[in-house]
Amino acid sequence: MNQLILLGNVGNDAETHQFENNRYAIRFNLAVTESWKDTNGVKQSRTEWFRCTRYTTSPNLAAYIKKGTKLLVTGKAGAEAYVKDGQAVAIPICNVREIEFVDSANSNSQRNTETNHNQVAPQNESQANADNDDNDLPF
Repeated sequence: MNQLILLGNVGNDAETHQFENNRYAIRFNLAVTESWKDTNGVKQSRTEWFRCTRYTTSPNLAAYIKKGTKLLVTGKAGAEAYVKDGQAVAIPICNVREIEFVDSANSNSQRNTETNHNQVAPQNESQANADNDDNDLPF
């Protein structure tokens, strides 16, 4: 079983890529921060970034995924790599199946009033994207 569950903050406004068959890829980066106390009782934290992609038949969801939005994302884990200064760098990725918006209603309404002309962000993806096409990929 390959299931990834992430709770974090979006690092960039979502980007949408349209395929020839009227399918879309919605892409965004998600920062997931882990906090703990070390053996001396000092609080430590580490942030890991995930590249997330949601394949869908509608681009509507992208309008709600803005920098700073807190999301609960479930999907399949994977990895990509690139070369930086002669060293391979791995990037964790998530092929998203579900997205839930976890910001409070007040902060969502306020943020979306400024950026989306009085639209209120959905509480979960099904409200933003009526098509439930979790298994439909463009390839």
